[in-house]
Amino acid sequence: MNTQNNKWEFKQIVTKSIMEFGTEICFIKENQFICVSENQDGQDYICFFELQNQQFQEQFNQQIKLIFNNQEYNEPLFPIMFNQTKRIILLRHKFNIYILSQQFHNTYRISTKLQFQHNIIQGSMTNDAQYMVLWEKSNSCYFIYKIKQNQYGQVQQN
Repeated sequence: MNTQNNKWEFKQIVTKSIMEFGTEICFIKENQFICVSENQDGQDYICFFELQNQQFQEQFNQQIKLIFNNQEYNEPLFPIMFNQTKRIILLRHKFNIYILSQQFHNTYRISTKLQFQHNIIQGSMTNDAQYMVLWEKSNSCYFIYKIKQNQYGQVQQN
């Protein structure tokens, strides 16, 4: 935003290597954001973009491929959640809930994956990233999970 006259100032059009659509975007740092992309050919990815030389650039070496499913679209019911203190990302894509943990060199990997029977899943994570609550259509009930991390900060799957 331009602070002199309180108007928004356009900066950049960011292009992606995989031409598709996505329903979730989240900044995980002031200079880095992720988006979950989906393609009916099964190219479903988490794409990372980082600010370099005043332009956001796709970081191909950080791209994470998600579970293939070309039968369903991703429903925009579950925003990406990021906990800066614990450096974990919680997101849903189609039938799956993913928790990503930050690795060395500021890269992320999937540390936990939960698969459900339906793609209508809603959820949230507590501010301290100790718990997540999920609601899934076919069960019509809430599931509460405690998020555990090992001494290296990696999320442990139970």
